[in-house]
Amino acid sequence: MKFEDTELLRHPTVKKAYRVMRGFFSGGNDFAKEAVRTGEILSKYAKNPDPDAIAACVLMDGMIIPYKPETFEQTVSVQAAEYMRSFHSMNIKKPVYRTEGERQIFLAHSIIGLEGIRKEITDKKVYKYQDIKTKLDLNEINILAVIPDTLEQGLVHAALSSLLTARTALEYLVRTTQEALLFEKTGLPEHPVIRGAYELIRATEIKVDPLFTNRAELGLGIAKVLIETGLSSDPDVIGAAILNQYWAKKPGVLTQKFSARLEGIYRESSPFVSTSQKKESSDESRIISVATRVYLLESLQLDYLEYKKVPADVFDKYKAIRLLEDIESYSKSLENTAQSEPHAGLKARMEKAVAAANSLMRAPENRRIRKPGSPSMAWD
Repeated sequence: MKFEDTELLRHPTVKKAYRVMRGFFSGGNDFAKEAVRTGEILSKYAKNPDPDAIAACVLMDGMIIPYKPETFEQTVSVQAAEYMRSFHSMNIKKPVYRTEGERQIFLAHSIIGLEGIRKEITDKKVYKYQDIKTKLDLNEINILAVIPDTLEQGLVHAALSSLLTARTALEYLVRTTQEALLFEKTGLPEHPVIRGAYELIRATEIKVDPLFTNRAELGLGIAKVLIETGLSSDPDVIGAAILNQYWAKKPGVLTQKFSARLEGIYRESSPFVSTSQKKESSDESRIISVATRVYLLESLQLDYLEYKKVPADVFDKYKAIRLLEDIESYSKSLENTAQSEPHAGLKARMEKAVAAANSLMRAPENRRIRKPGSPSMAWD
């Protein structure tokens, strides 16, 4: 991609920056297109685009390794290097933008960055609510710091619009995530103990992270295996299964909320209870343990099939290998357990999960990723 193919400001300093940036790597037009995006925003939408600010954007966004700003004082411009130095030393929690060039650089990066955050949210690739919220809050702090002094109100409006769109997307994701896990949508039988257990784990998860519901989903999945196989309809057993991932900090907490029996089953079966607090294992805790492994094996297979759909350029073979390793491990464990399982419904569910796992692992396209029976890789 030539300089003339970009939408960068036609200026000698910007052209120098582009030429230097292309020297950071060989080929790679896609990477070059990403490297010039903020510079193009300034070039197209700034009322008075600063060539040195655009040059600094091109250099900063095109770096493969972090070069020192002084490196570019002679090859591009002293002012572009100074902008880079200022940008790198900025305290983004208490920002002070001294020049219009610095303000232009921030606004362009904010517009591009907020669009990326919005896409993360709409693609449901947010793994921690607080991380995304912090990014949005910092963008707002910096936009507000820029507004009083900048003449680039068009860029300010674009940044504020991007911020509002990203916040709205996050609010929508939080609301739909939480609504999807309302008790009425779980398919669980209506019973005060079952509803209470589910509402407790759901509320606990939402309080920690409005988008982190994995533990509630795991408990729900275990409980459904118990119910769907006809293994148990006992509210205390189902409640303990739902609370499998709940951390009852002190003994007696669940007794007060539910019953001593439910707490007893929970303390026998939950991995969140220390070994020193566990009681003698009962049949109730045994079936919860088996149901957990059934649900995890079924979930791992779904996770693997879903992961196989990701684009080739982001597909991580080692992640796929790890999923296949876990599938094989759970499959072997369940296959051995199924041989002596006395309950017909659970036995059939176990055998079905194992058969599906074996079929998945032996499929030619998956054998090319990892051959069943291969030694486990060493993971950090």
